[in-house]
Amino acid sequence: MGTAEKKARFLWASTGCIGWILLALCSPRLCLATDSVARSAIVGADLLDVQTGKLIGNSLVVIDGSRIAYAGPFREDRVPEKGRLIEARGKTIIPGLVDLHTHLRSPQVARLLLAAGVTTTRELGSPSQPLLDLLKQIEAGRLPAPRVVPWAAVSGTGQPPFSYLISAES
Repeated sequence: MGTAEKKARFLWASTGCIGWILLALCSPRLCLATDSVARSAIVGADLLDVQTGKLIGNSLVVIDGSRIAYAGPFREDRVPEKGRLIEARGKTIIPGLVDLHTHLRSPQVARLLLAAGVTTTRELGSPSQPLLDLLKQIEAGRLPAPRVVPWAAVSGTGQPPFSYLISAES
């Protein structure tokens, strides 16, 4: 197995199959949508199969709530009868991207990351209270954003909630 293939498999595994996102020529309305459709399908795009490294032409991705129900070659029997149908011919679908170094200082940053295809981000040091406020908005579904993994620091003084105090008296 080559290095590129190992990296691709690691990326795929590390995202936990979070989901597929439409990146190439993605419309901001689609990426930043706040309305929730229980079931939708993206049809006709080229779909990157990270296990083989090949593109699947004329693909179908079925989204059921926040889960991918099907991703592969187009199959008429898999197209949902109800929900949103997104025509994506001429576009490419890839797995969600992971950004391992961000500072979520505002809702706009979270929205921009999502619009750029980032579905998971590691937050590495924004002021605690504004970050907690953003995380509450994201968790409540009021802010479209990637999944956020907050930073954890080790210090001699400890600064909750994301720092841990290290002492010789433990």
